[in-house]
Amino acid sequence: PKPISNALSPLVRRANATEMNMFGGGPGGPSQLDLAKTQLDDLSEMFARMNKACFRKCVLATKEGDLQVGEMTCIDRCVGKYMEAREHVQKTMERQAEQIQKQQEVQQQLAASMGGQ
Repeated sequence: PKPISNALSPLVRRANATEMNMFGGGPGGPSQLDLAKTQLDDLSEMFARMNKACFRKCVLATKEGDLQVGEMTCIDRCVGKYMEAREHVQKTMERQAEQIQKQQEVQQQLAASMGGQ
């Protein structure tokens, strides 16, 4: 469970930053520069985690300077699966953020209609 939660932490940070912006967190939400920095940090962290995980899984010995064909194939598959899983998690989190936003809009409309009576 620990590696999964570590892998998700950049996505959670990005979702929180996006949620703050979408829902007016802070005085106007984070700036575009702050969001870009967060995305860059998240991508760098994701790349480092992916590199470490795939290297540990696929490279058995570091006796030679070049990777063996089997190691290269393993790394290619590992990176593909890692990216596919990341994309799936990201889409799921985006759908959840949209649902939360819709629920909040409905609640605001309900509160406004009840306040007008």
